[in-house]
Amino acid sequence: MAVKEILYLGEDETFLKEMTQFYQERFPADEIRVESLGFAFGWYSKFITLASRPPHLIYITFPSFGSLGEDQEYFFNTLVLLKRCVLTRELCIAGIFENKKTLNEYQSVLGYGLLFCTILRESFTKFFGDTCYLAFAHNLIYQKFARATDINCEFKFTSLASVASFDSDQIIVDTDLHTDGENLTVYTHFFDDFKADNFGITQLFTSAHQGDYDFSYRLAIPYLGQWDDVTEKSLEKSTVETWLDFNLQDFYTKHDCFFIFDSNFQRMNSISNAFHKNPINAYCTDDIKGDFACIKTLEPFTLWLDFGKSHDEKRKGEDYDPVYAVIK
Repeated sequence: MAVKEILYLGEDETFLKEMTQFYQERFPADEIRVESLGFAFGWYSKFITLASRPPHLIYITFPSFGSLGEDQEYFFNTLVLLKRCVLTRELCIAGIFENKKTLNEYQSVLGYGLLFCTILRESFTKFFGDTCYLAFAHNLIYQKFARATDINCEFKFTSLASVASFDSDQIIVDTDLHTDGENLTVYTHFFDDFKADNFGITQLFTSAHQGDYDFSYRLAIPYLGQWDDVTEKSLEKSTVETWLDFNLQDFYTKHDCFFIFDSNFQRMNSISNAFHKNPINAYCTDDIKGDFACIKTLEPFTLWLDFGKSHDEKRKGEDYDPVYAVIK
């Protein structure tokens, strides 16, 4: 008998009851363990404890935007750390929103590790089926498949991204999307005349420049060539240079930062939140990657390193505490 652990954060008792029933019926031979908590006093520390175990799947019913007060930013930070920590990065986190307005208010959260989102509805059966597949695909066998053709429905698969650097020749973009192609489609909102969306990749980094994503791309800005046809996406370099000069001060805003290399989720969370009220950004990862792109860009004033466990052969088999070093 397998054990399936599910964590629910929210205050929708109907959802909780329907979700518990769904998994009990879907896996009658397994033990279904459901932990739930609302947004009452002390909820945040309890969520950290339960999420760091970790469970197989987390459902979150998001309250109205801003209602969490000071805990809201801490909560967002926690979602990022769940995504960055080696023990929790494969965790399926699903969000439930009251309506499209609430979903739009929380749109930045979609880049913080949520794998699936839905709007509040009368029945969640299909939603549970999809999230169940994401979390427990190795236990599910679908024997029949169907292929739909000639469907008049336009859609695009996209991934959130962040601009880490921008000058008149290139843009550096952080994203979770990985591609081996020569071009990357990026939808930007710099200014009205900047409608270019197809950029040539000049360099791929295997870590992000600003810490919260998995990859970075150095992209060449596709300016209008001498023999190119003029279209609505055509872009002149002088136009970009003028806009950059006008907005130069906004691009130079930079806070000090603290970088943590650690695989202990609760410790990463505690250190990160210690800097939350100060103009200091804390970036966390459990993997020291070869190109150190983010270190070069962020220039942190302090590095916290976890060197793992001791390898003293004389005490082989005993439990050891990790060795840490703080470098300034």
